[in-house]
Amino acid sequence: MTEIVTRRHVFGPCAVGAVVAALAASHDWLFYAQASVGLMAALLLLAFVLFVIEEPADSERHIKPEYLISQIGQVSDEVDYRSGQVIISGEKWSARSDQAIAAGSRIKVLQVAEGTEGQHLVVEPFTIKPKIFSGGASS
Repeated sequence: MTEIVTRRHVFGPCAVGAVVAALAASHDWLFYAQASVGLMAALLLLAFVLFVIEEPADSERHIKPEYLISQIGQVSDEVDYRSGQVIISGEKWSARSDQAIAAGSRIKVLQVAEGTEGQHLVVEPFTIKPKIFSGGASS
């Protein structure tokens, strides 16, 4: 089950390598040949999975940054005017704020900004303001 939810698929290629080594053993190959063939199969498949099948980290985003404005998220690493991390719709983003916001706090995205280190979100603390109703029931 862990293999399904992890980004780096390591156990699958290792299992394939073990199967290849077992096939070599069934044909009475020497131990060193079995180990070498199994290891090479595992490493080649792992390289293929990591560098050919997996998308680069920059394309992992499922949400376009411009759609994040006014969205509500949660701080994962304290946010201040220099750095911080927030999670919005399950994706982690770099964030900045004029005031320090503690981890675990809720935030609202004000804008998407470009900096020397790439895009980051400008956020503010989010609090629910109660609506005040005036008057009573009218007849």
